[in-house]
Amino acid sequence: MRLIDERYLNHPTHGVLQIQDYLTSKGLKVNHKRVRSLLRKMGIMAIYPRRNLSRLGNAQYTYPYLLKGL
Repeated sequence: MRLIDERYLNHPTHGVLQIQDYLTSKGLKVNHKRVRSLLRKMGIMAIYPRRNLSRLGNAQYTYPYLLKGL
């Protein structure tokens, strides 16, 4: 768990698979399920941009709201 914590402090964007590769390169034989459960126990989540559902996206035409004045 100490290696996972050190890795997360240096690279907070790494997820389960990157941390698994790191631990494998350090000589530890770990499964992705084990890494996932350890990350959950430690309360660690990878930092990545979330979807912004407030933006319109690639809308060709914005339809007017017909009930606006009623």
